[in-house]
Amino acid sequence: MIRTGFCCFILKSDGSRMEGTEFKSTTQKFLKSRSFAEQASKIGGIVAHNLKSLSNSIHYVSMLPEEQRMFRIGSDLFGFYEHPEFKVHYEPLMPFITSELKKIGDSARAANIRLSMHPDQYCVINSETQEVVDKSLLFLEYHADVARMMGYGVTKQDFKINIHLSGRSNIIPYDRMSDTVKNTLTFENDERTGTLERVLGICEKYDIPCVLDIHHHWCNTGDYLFEGDELIERVKRTWVGTNMRPVLHVSHSREEVWPDKVEAPCMTDILKNITRKETFKHSDMIDNEAFIEYLACTFRSDFDFQVEAKLKSIASAALVKKLKLYEV
Repeated sequence: MIRTGFCCFILKSDGSRMEGTEFKSTTQKFLKSRSFAEQASKIGGIVAHNLKSLSNSIHYVSMLPEEQRMFRIGSDLFGFYEHPEFKVHYEPLMPFITSELKKIGDSARAANIRLSMHPDQYCVINSETQEVVDKSLLFLEYHADVARMMGYGVTKQDFKINIHLSGRSNIIPYDRMSDTVKNTLTFENDERTGTLERVLGICEKYDIPCVLDIHHHWCNTGDYLFEGDELIERVKRTWVGTNMRPVLHVSHSREEVWPDKVEAPCMTDILKNITRKETFKHSDMIDNEAFIEYLACTFRSDFDFQVEAKLKSIASAALVKKLKLYEV
């Protein structure tokens, strides 16, 4: 099964969130300004709301054509879950959370949905600062708890928890990770220090699958990868033994960076007018025709696509239609 999926938000045609799938959050400043009981009430209300929204989101994805059943769950599902001051409020909620997540996981498996999560840029497990590593591991284990309570993390890559390697060290605290983390973890290249070559070396060292972000690679190098490139082959080899297709993160620069919808973005031409950093932001849609053809011809046969364009579910559905034009 070749899949194309999207990240976190289900949008209506006007770009607004679909009712019943919105997720709530709060801030540390707000919680600190409230009494213990008020903190507990606030967190409990958000948890109940977000579990219902997640259930509705999974139901929505389950009704899509099977090739589009791929979904990233947002990291803010349970805010401050691992926070030393506020985690106490989760203790009485755990029976409810566990029960609801099991139901949601069962529904996702019944519909054959490929699920993932993506801890944010502050999860830096290869930092040279021990405190950052410790906090990152706690945050990573929070995501693993979500996967485990949903019934995942049993076999390698039955659920994906993907992070960047933005720290300076090439050493990963692998021995401190739970089995659930080890079974779900992937590393992704980025547009700065986490080059594809560097991330691949760490993935190969620790036997962790590599997620290829094609936009990050282009931003970093200005180059495109093509079929048969050894870097692509190395990415695919990191997924051997998982029984899952490798994952490609799909996006391109925003329209103001490259307005041409026909010719593929050219970094050399772009840098004549703007800085490289301005190429980093994702476009609303995947609508450059040469880029879509490139995706179809180079990656479609071997990779599942996770669309990271800003219009989320809308962009993903539109890309699926355009990719069909290149099917043999």
